[in-house]
Amino acid sequence: MGAALYPQSPTVSRGHAVEPSGGLHYFSTLPCSSLRSARVDDFPFVSTKNTTIMVLRLLALSPLAFVFACAASQPPAPPPQASATPVEPPPAPVVAAPAAPGPITVDVFTAPDEASAVNSYLVQNDRELIVVDGQMVVPAAQGLVEKIKATKKAPKAFFLTHAHPDHYFGFHALQQAFPGAPVYATAGVKAEFDGAAKGTLEPMKGMLGAAAPTDIAKVTLLEGALELGGEKLEVIELNGGEHSVSAIVRIPSIKAVLAGDHLYASVRNWMKVCDGKTWIGHLEEWKKGDAATTYYPGHGAARGGADLLDANIACIQGFEAEVAKAKGKDEAALVADAMKLALAKFPTHRAPQFLDWTMADYLKCSRPAKGGKAAAPAKSAAPVKLAARAKK
Repeated sequence: MGAALYPQSPTVSRGHAVEPSGGLHYFSTLPCSSLRSARVDDFPFVSTKNTTIMVLRLLALSPLAFVFACAASQPPAPPPQASATPVEPPPAPVVAAPAAPGPITVDVFTAPDEASAVNSYLVQNDRELIVVDGQMVVPAAQGLVEKIKATKKAPKAFFLTHAHPDHYFGFHALQQAFPGAPVYATAGVKAEFDGAAKGTLEPMKGMLGAAAPTDIAKVTLLEGALELGGEKLEVIELNGGEHSVSAIVRIPSIKAVLAGDHLYASVRNWMKVCDGKTWIGHLEEWKKGDAATTYYPGHGAARGGADLLDANIACIQGFEAEVAKAKGKDEAALVADAMKLALAKFPTHRAPQFLDWTMADYLKCSRPAKGGKAAAPAKSAAPVKLAARAKK
């Protein structure tokens, strides 16, 4: 029976024990508890007489067998116990509120004198940009495009103060550079633009040549208010004065007014409408009740305060008084004499071409023809806020 159960039982001789691999395997497969409680009689291949010798040899030959066997027979460690204290989730990350936009600033692009010293204004904060008025000739409009690009901001909108070609011809080039920005205007300015702009282009091409635009930009009605960084820019439509209908833009936060062509800075005033009385009336009203401290003119780069208003009142009155002295036996002689008087009155004022373009028309409306009356100036009215017009 011992031979069947243990086919590789060791042969024991006097005073020695020989252990083949089968005997070692037998010990390595016994559980540790069996080894600790085993008696000599439990091992049929071990002689009682040589027990001590055999055990010592086994220990010397294979100590790792016992170590491995005991380690493998140990019960697994219990799983870690869950903490009785609930684990608080990590706090949500704090997301800072977006910073408020920076203050509004106004920057100017002024065309050269031969392009009528037209001003375009870049009204901007550190995030957004609106451009007011769009130049006349293509080279000036392209210069304005480069100035806009230098801000690293695409305009959110363009705005037209009045329907004179020197303020809207350049919008075509601007919209080609920034196609996503509409050109806004008030209701009165848009109505005049829609009625006259297309018919103005061909005659002006003869005067401007290659500097004229190839097309006219579309103008969109401004419904509501211009807005920049959450601040509403107050748009006010005016009737009469320098032009039959025009708009100014007031920026409350910096107490500034973009006056369009109601103000000129050392540039000859456009007197074609022949309505100096209404024009001066608007400026006098601004002096009395306007909270603005800075005024930006439509022509000439110099901004100013009430002194700029006073300078324009003096120019209008001085022009009218001097031209009233003009004499001539015919229309050509009368125009020539009026030009001479106007140039002498304000010798340092720029853009004399304005006199060439307007003097004949001004004389017709300011003086009665033989046997008749002077032509009536454009109908005037008190300033109208855009919001008030929108309610009608």
